[in-house]
Amino acid sequence: MRIEPTSHQVNPAFIRDESVNQIQQQQQPNKQAEQSTGSEKSDKLSISQAANSINEAASELKSSEQFRADKVAQIKAQLESNSYDPGSRNVAEKMISQIGSFLKGVSA
Repeated sequence: MRIEPTSHQVNPAFIRDESVNQIQQQQQPNKQAEQSTGSEKSDKLSISQAANSINEAASELKSSEQFRADKVAQIKAQLESNSYDPGSRNVAEKMISQIGSFLKGVSA
């Protein structure tokens, strides 16, 4: 294929204006259709039961300011003195227990 040079110069503004006009013409029927059916459409939001459970738990956590101040102060002091050692087995057991409780609550 051979492309022959031409002496015709194309104005980029003309091409842009033509492109904009074509796009507007294509979108106009869509806008009219949307306006005629706009009152029939409605948005819906569906949240899973697991998400609802998580949301409820987060709300309860935010609303409850109950904690053991003495325990927190003790652990804070241990952290500052680099003597805090929770024990990896103890942490793992509590994590598994919490996950199991959570999963039982979700499946119920």
